[in-house]
Amino acid sequence: MTKTATAQSAAEREVVTSRLINAPREMVWQVWTDPKHITQWWGPNGFRTTIRDFDFRNGGTWRFTMHGPDGTDFLNRVVFEDIEKPNYIYYKHTGEGEHSHILFEAVVTFEDRSGKTNVTLRSIFATAQERDFVVENYGAIEGAVQTLERLEATVMNRQSADTRLSLTLPSENQVCFTRMFEAPRELVWKAWTEAKHLQCWMTGPEGWTMEVVEQDLRPGGQWRYVWRRPEREDMWLHGLFKEVVSPERIVSTENWGEPWPESVNDVVFTQEDGQTRMTMTITYPSRAARDSAIQTGMDDGMGVSFDRLDKLLASL
Repeated sequence: MTKTATAQSAAEREVVTSRLINAPREMVWQVWTDPKHITQWWGPNGFRTTIRDFDFRNGGTWRFTMHGPDGTDFLNRVVFEDIEKPNYIYYKHTGEGEHSHILFEAVVTFEDRSGKTNVTLRSIFATAQERDFVVENYGAIEGAVQTLERLEATVMNRQSADTRLSLTLPSENQVCFTRMFEAPRELVWKAWTEAKHLQCWMTGPEGWTMEVVEQDLRPGGQWRYVWRRPEREDMWLHGLFKEVVSPERIVSTENWGEPWPESVNDVVFTQEDGQTRMTMTITYPSRAARDSAIQTGMDDGMGVSFDRLDKLLASL
């Protein structure tokens, strides 16, 4: 796909900038609204941003300093007027100090387009003269285009690094999967252990549905899952919980029935700066059993399910 960025005057008092980003809307929203991500992309090329205060709620204030390539500091103040996750952010901007005359309103919209996200930044000035002043003296149009380009680069880097399912082989009869989720550990635990949430994301390949979720979440408790597959017989999976430590760890047996041998799954949830790292280590009775399981494409099915879990977590 050809990526394009456009900026034009939608009206005499406006500057409108749009960019289509090949990432889910929930992820783009997170990168736009989390201070640890904002400092990586906010502003034109060559600028750095220091956040002095960030209160992301209706009526909250965001105060930050943009450091230009020539060493000039630009003090900024934003008041969030209306936030509707993950659809739009409406805010009012005022400069501070010698830049206090830079006043405008802005609306950022996030539109889902078949799994991609169209981001539109609309800056609205009181008069055409004020709009022209920031265009001519501050490079507002070029700056907005470059800012969204940097946003896209940050989203894509994060998507590659954080949401890629990692597969390693820690021993001759084990396989280990690792995945980051942009949510607190307690929320990931909730989505992982409650039946109503499991049936929303642990559905496997497209077209499958999770018809049965039965589980007694305690050491010694049993669990059973049933998936319905188009034009094929239902798939059953069951086991026994060996260890349950909320919200940190679940150890359980897993039995698919003949000809597959029983395995032991050890799932650990680790809190990391507001995110959660999930590490799943599966132990098989032999190397041959492990290799056979890997050859079924199990990582592909997990990847699809974990992408759904990402979306669910963003909505909870």
